[in-house]
Amino acid sequence: MTLPITLLALFSLAQTPEPATDPGLRIVWDLHPDAASEPFLDWLRDRGWCWGVEVPANAAEADFDRVRSRGMAAIPQLHAHPHTRAWHWSRRNTPMPDLAATVELARRISGGRPLMQMFMEDDSAGVGFSARLLREKPDTHGGAKALWDLYLREAMGELGPYPDLTVWGMAGFARSAHDYMRHGIDCVIVERSNDDIEDLQTAVAFARGASRQYGK
Repeated sequence: MTLPITLLALFSLAQTPEPATDPGLRIVWDLHPDAASEPFLDWLRDRGWCWGVEVPANAAEADFDRVRSRGMAAIPQLHAHPHTRAWHWSRRNTPMPDLAATVELARRISGGRPLMQMFMEDDSAGVGFSARLLREKPDTHGGAKALWDLYLREAMGELGPYPDLTVWGMAGFARSAHDYMRHGIDCVIVERSNDDIEDLQTAVAFARGASRQYGK
């Protein structure tokens, strides 16, 4: 139900300049916080609109603290699937953060209730699964679906040692919401800011349907 909640929050912001204090409204920002962004973090805090900030896993712990010290949740971002994780960091020519160390960081900064964003449109072109689809070239829709399910099983298998971890996942396509939840992702976000994917109403319908079907 993350998408409808976010939409409600944005609607509230459009209607009033006053801070949104309803605990059911959560806006999460995507940012690598540093010293230069501290005035912006102050603004997010002072307006009362922002519940948390997603932060790249390679950020210094002091950068996570910039968020936490302002009363907002700091949520590490790191792909769950090992091949996607390695590719993501290699294309940036940046050392890959260690999964176990990042989970431990998430524990420290959350008071023992770790939360991470671990699927970032893995179903979309140029992220993770699309490259595998092109390499293995399944010749039927069923074969492609089986390969997608295998990808998600492999990704979630990486997280088996961390049963206390709450996993967020962003789906590029609305229909992937059901697949994400079926494979155990705790909170699903559906991307809607591109012009080459389904419309907003479709996204809301799939997000609600997946949430009801899997009790999220």
